[in-house]
Amino acid sequence: MSGHRAGFVAIVGRPNAGKSTLLNALLGEKIAIVTPKPQTTRDRIVGVLTLPEGQIAFVNTPGFHTGKKALNKHLIHVALSALQDVEVVLMVLDISRASVDPGQEDGALLEAVVASEKPAILVLNKIDKAEKNALLPLMQAWAGKHAWRAIIPVSALTEDGLGRITSELMSALPVAERLFDPDTLTDKPMRFLVAELVREQLMLALGEELPYSVAVEVTGYHERPDRPLIDIDATIHVERESQKPMVLGRGGDTVKMVGSAARQEIEKLAGKQVFLRLHVRVEPNWTRSARGLKKLGYEARS
Repeated sequence: MSGHRAGFVAIVGRPNAGKSTLLNALLGEKIAIVTPKPQTTRDRIVGVLTLPEGQIAFVNTPGFHTGKKALNKHLIHVALSALQDVEVVLMVLDISRASVDPGQEDGALLEAVVASEKPAILVLNKIDKAEKNALLPLMQAWAGKHAWRAIIPVSALTEDGLGRITSELMSALPVAERLFDPDTLTDKPMRFLVAELVREQLMLALGEELPYSVAVEVTGYHERPDRPLIDIDATIHVERESQKPMVLGRGGDTVKMVGSAARQEIEKLAGKQVFLRLHVRVEPNWTRSARGLKKLGYEARS
């Protein structure tokens, strides 16, 4: 395996920059949920791309943002701590809303990338949505802000330009043996992926405020030995009693719709038939308390 390269690559950027769409496109498989709403990604998710010449372990992170709630602090910590544990950084900009002069959040993230002293590649995402004459000035402006290994315009949605990302990363990673078994796609267990797919459908189905207050916990997961069928029980947690009817919907219509859509996504991932039961309960103010975060699998930050 002479010349084989391997290493970890952090994918960082502001909320809705397209990090999860980029990860899924690079892997050719969906392991990270995608919605138009901010703070969709809450955990560090590793996606593994194995090629003959090397292995890239992408570390997808929550969108970098400012906020004072306990959950906000957790998300910021997850995003920034990833910079210390990788060999290369991919900083993703949504060029449809980026500017030649970074705003507060882009500027703070850029400072963190520079401070990490890791080789960094700037990915200018969503070229399919931006005006063509805006791309060159943006590239020129950001080229002077850091010694980037490369600046790569792409569209994660249409998969335009992704090949260059892979080749640049392979040249930047150290010569090393594989980090994961070649059949590994992600470091997350199926229970985690199931909870995320349920949360994805909730975020797509519900209003603007509620998705931030929703968490999903898989309480039962059983693969039947006699047939290709998985029995799953999952609990949807909300913060207030008034939110419970919003999740349930009239006559339970909303939660049924969410369950049906999530089941289809889980079956695609698992390659088996799924029987999914969803339950809704109130976990008071869980996004604001260390106890609530810990109970639902998040670590509180001071």
